[in-house]
Amino acid sequence: LVLVVGQITIGVPALILLAVTLVGVPWVTKWSLRSLEKLTERLNKVDFEARGGVVNENGLPKELLRVVREINLALNRLDAGFEKTERFFVNAAHELRTPIAIVQVRADTLQQSEEKLHIQKSIKRLTAITNQLLDIERYRQNPPISKTIELTHLLSKVVADLAPFAISEGYEISFDTDVSKVSMEGDDEALDRAFSNLVRNAIQYGGGRGDIAVKVEADGSVLISDQGIGIGGELHSRILEPFYRVNPHGSGAGLGLSMVNEIIEKYGGFIELKSSPGRGSVFAIRWRNALRIERRRQEP
Repeated sequence: LVLVVGQITIGVPALILLAVTLVGVPWVTKWSLRSLEKLTERLNKVDFEARGGVVNENGLPKELLRVVREINLALNRLDAGFEKTERFFVNAAHELRTPIAIVQVRADTLQQSEEKLHIQKSIKRLTAITNQLLDIERYRQNPPISKTIELTHLLSKVVADLAPFAISEGYEISFDTDVSKVSMEGDDEALDRAFSNLVRNAIQYGGGRGDIAVKVEADGSVLISDQGIGIGGELHSRILEPFYRVNPHGSGAGLGLSMVNEIIEKYGGFIELKSSPGRGSVFAIRWRNALRIERRRQEP
């Protein structure tokens, strides 16, 4: 009897302690750290790409206020650093325009020679870099605008605007669509800039011959194809990197496709590249977001 009573005396408190340890301790820990969950939720709501984003301090316990204030100070310092860098790029690009124009005028007055062609080629590349830097910073600094865009109309305008340039470079250019209308939410100026860059890229690397085709498919995807020199498969993963150029000696700056990718991703899309040497390239823009597509009416 003494042995049984002793076992009960020891076992029951042990079971109670085990239950408290397995159930009570996690619950107490979670309850005591509930303020950290609030902080995590607020941190997740901060848009780190936008300027002026801070963590809301209201309702947080005093123990966390110091941490939150230090986080907000760090965010403010990051904002100041980004603004300083952006101003530098914009000012540098603007300042470069004047000396480039002066050099261009002086180069045009030189007698025709191989050296003159090299100088003009270098000036052309400097101009491209300057313009693309300005385009990138204008896009990043302007607040994003979201409105309903009719994609087929926007693309037909891009093709019409660039058709004289493409024809003068020796191409035929066309626009086709499998649907009547494709509506989406986005910034028409940003998307116009993205598609224009893709068409210019096709003109630049299309070899000066063949067709450049812009097409809207039945699911709203946009295809921009050329019949140029093509791009090797080992380079496909790098083609969208900033400052990367397939042809290091070309006139491009390696910034256009990087900016295009940034814009397309911002509005719920991604870029697929199908290309091989000697068979041209097809840049396909696919959309993750739902589009409002109006099919063509079937003629009786």
